[in-house]
Amino acid sequence: MYQPFQGRLWSRRGCFFLFLLCLISSGIALMVVRRQLAAYLGLQLPELQTISDVVTSLSDSFALTSATATSYPLIIVKAWSQGLLALGVSAVSGLALLWLALRRIQTRDEHGTARWATRKDVIEAGLLEVDAQAHPHSLIVGGWQDPDARAHDPPEYLVHTGPESLTVFAGSGSGKTAALVVPNLLCYESSAFVLDIKGELWESTAGYRKEELRQIVMFHDPSSENDRGARFNPLDEVDITSISAVRDVQMIAEYLVPNKGDEENANAHFVDAARSLTVGVILYELALSYEKDKQSTNIASVLSRITSPNQSFSDYLSDMQIFDQSSESVVRVIREIATEMKAKESKEFSGVLSSMTTPLSKFRDPILARATEASDFRIRDLMDQKSGVTLYLTVRPRERDRLADYFALVVNLLFRELTNEKIDASVYRRKVLMSLDEFTSLPPLPVVSQSMDIMRSYGLKAFIVVQDIESINNLYGDHETFSSNSKVRVAYTPAKLKTAELLSSMTGTATVTDKTVNHQRKNLDVVATSSTESEGIHQRPLMTVDEVMRMKIAKLDANDRMIEAGESLVFVKGCPPIKAIQTPYFFDDELLRRSKIPPPERSERIVRASSKPGTHPDRPRQIEDPTKGRVSVPVAEVVNG
Repeated sequence: MYQPFQGRLWSRRGCFFLFLLCLISSGIALMVVRRQLAAYLGLQLPELQTISDVVTSLSDSFALTSATATSYPLIIVKAWSQGLLALGVSAVSGLALLWLALRRIQTRDEHGTARWATRKDVIEAGLLEVDAQAHPHSLIVGGWQDPDARAHDPPEYLVHTGPESLTVFAGSGSGKTAALVVPNLLCYESSAFVLDIKGELWESTAGYRKEELRQIVMFHDPSSENDRGARFNPLDEVDITSISAVRDVQMIAEYLVPNKGDEENANAHFVDAARSLTVGVILYELALSYEKDKQSTNIASVLSRITSPNQSFSDYLSDMQIFDQSSESVVRVIREIATEMKAKESKEFSGVLSSMTTPLSKFRDPILARATEASDFRIRDLMDQKSGVTLYLTVRPRERDRLADYFALVVNLLFRELTNEKIDASVYRRKVLMSLDEFTSLPPLPVVSQSMDIMRSYGLKAFIVVQDIESINNLYGDHETFSSNSKVRVAYTPAKLKTAELLSSMTGTATVTDKTVNHQRKNLDVVATSSTESEGIHQRPLMTVDEVMRMKIAKLDANDRMIEAGESLVFVKGCPPIKAIQTPYFFDDELLRRSKIPPPERSERIVRASSKPGTHPDRPRQIEDPTKGRVSVPVAEVVNG
């Protein structure tokens, strides 16, 4: 850590050296004047052998000046000019030496070298001076206010252009939606999946993405009482003719029949058995629909079939035991599950059946049943549609708890399908931004956590927003992978101590030097008779926990609208921590214009040519071209409403 030169210059030691410098510089100047006057007048000066001779000779310059002032004024001017020049040169040289002596150039880093990023650091990290036109897949992470800029100059955008994911720690009401989520949806130009709390992101960004980016924009709201939204049937993502059908249905069953916290230990057996039964029943219904050439089945229809008063469930299982109209692997699983359930005692079987039908009963809600009866889009559309697709999953606060497992199922299907190992990462058409605001409001999603380190290979970039580190740890444990697999992490003023401690430790440790002056005086003395000065070196966080929790927050007016941006911290791998400011979209005229483009009144829908259920005409099929191996584009038509 550099020592302040000004403080050392006016210290007792510095004043002594400054006084000594003045004496030496003045002596040099007088010696030059003496020598020049003697030379001009042709005088022979005696040799100076002792220090007393030097001190005495300094007065010779004044004596010679006085003696020749009237006769040789021009000589005096020349001599004293050279003396003043010598004074200046010696003074400057002495100050330079004094600066080097007092500055202590060496950096003290015994305890750490943490520091704040400079403009050069930020540029080297690739966040500043970025050509936005050349990076249509970039994300805004904050604003940079240059220290040399004027007070009213707008900040420069800090832009993350790489394919790596981004994690944001920002509490409720901190301005994260206005400063990060909305601006990025108004700038990111490829496909996007958006977790939309309350539907406000659709209102402020869908119009721009449809009208100016020419994308297909859709929203899926399973709790909406009208039919303006796009429908999505999770079972349509299962290809019953594929060998992966059993695996896909097993994954769906985990979210249809979830394990609930405190009940996990007590009901683990019944829940596991209920999931197994759910797998068998869904496979059976999908196979029947495929063979009978009917519309693809859905979850509400499956529930209706197994609880129908026209047939006992025991008879239903008997039909499953003799079913043989599908692939060998599917038929075997259906028969084995039916036989397993038939062998259970009635009391145990009753518990298993109840454990299956109870969580499925939410699909008796006609609103949810209508929203999931068919699919107006397929997950692969996000990558395969040439124009790009933006899909908003609307999460109404009043329905967040009731439908949490369904929302988690949709997100799980998205990540599994878009990171499917069968997809060649080199042939995807559209990159996809996974914008997950209030991510921890959903149940645990292991597939997202496990995909953090590979999703960039499939063209996915996660933009995850959570309130604090505790919310992640509660769901994914202390060894969560979200923050560690994000190249950029952004933090607003935290409300919880654990998050503040984490951010403080992330800023690093610096070495600081303290100066202590002790004054000593005798009992009756008013003024100190002596003093001692000492320096101590110790460590401190670059930003303490208290300083983190007191970061400037956004100021709001009476209508809760931001009128002054708050502070934020930006952490980029390989770069010192960056002090940034928030960049709400309504502070930028262009982003404000884009946000005011009205969204469509109804969600768009992708209508496909009809075909036999289960064949998935929309699924890209591999073209038999051994040289290219490209993927075909499904024939589809986009309609509004």
